[in-house]
Parts: sequence; C-alpha cells; structure tokens
Amino acid sequence: MTQQTFHRRSHRIARERDDYKTITEVRRYEEAEKTVSDLAHTNFPIHNVRIVGINLESVEQITGRYSVTKNAISAIFSALLWFVFLFFVFQAFLYNITVEMLAICGASALTFGLLTFFNARRNTAKRGYISLQGMQANSYEIQVRSAYVNAAYHALANIGYRFGEESN
Repeated sequence: MTQQTFHRRSHRIARERDDYKTITEVRRYEEAEKTVSDLAHTNFPIHNVRIVGINLESVEQITGRYSVTKNAISAIFSALLWFVFLFFVFQAFLYNITVEMLAICGASALTFGLLTFFNARRNTAKRGYISLQGMQANSYEIQVRSAYVNAAYHALANIGYRFGEESN
C-alpha cells in the first residue's frame, strides 16, 4: 500500500467517523440502550447508530486491602478447587482412581495454590489494596449517521418519543 493510498483511506475513515449527528442525549446508559433498542424494533437500519459516552471518567472503587492472611486463604481455596476439578476429571474418564492419581491431583493443587499465593504477594508489593475499575460517563448521546437522522426522528416519534424535552 502506498503512502498516498493509506492517506486517502485514513481520510475516508476519519470522515465516516465524523458523519454522525446527535439525535438525543440521556443521563443513564440504560436509557440509551432502551432508546436504541426501541429504534431497532422499528426496523431502522440500526448499524447506522452509536451510543457515545460524554465526559468519560475512570472510576476505581477500593474494595479491601491485601494481607498475607487473605492471600493464604485465596491460595488454599484455589488449590482446593483445582484438586476437586482434577479429581472429577480423573473420575469421569478413569473409573478406578488410584493413589498415584490422587497424588497427582494433590501435587497439582499444591503447585497451583503456591502460584496463586506468590502472585498475590507480588500484587501486594505493587499495591496494598484490591479494587474494581471501570469507566463512567456523565451522559450518553444517541448518534445517527447524517443520512439517516430524519428517518430516526420519524421512527422514534412514531413510537412516542418526544424531542427537545429533558427526558424521553
């Protein structure tokens, strides 16, 4: 691909990305999903619609702190689950479970538990807490390709949406 071809293609993609118009803005993502879902039920060409989060913020909720005790409990629980999993796999495929197979299950569970414990210890050294991360937007815009804006307004108006008000 030549530089000129690449430039034309990237320019076309950028132009297509900007070829959307906002038809409504809502506060919650669930409202945006419902609006798009309602639009889909009108047989509108839905692939011309997108939901855009406005003023995105990264949110991290701290849920607890790491400790050696929590790491050990997590490792023991993980090892136990791994042991039970291997035991049932062996039992499903081999009807006579031998002591050697139980030893394999135990050694695998011990290894898995140790790996879990040391991985948690490594994370504790980096961060002393446990958290959940996500993105949050202040509002969401329903955007439609410019060529379909009037059709989208018409389709939504036919099912009872009113535009220019605070909520739909």
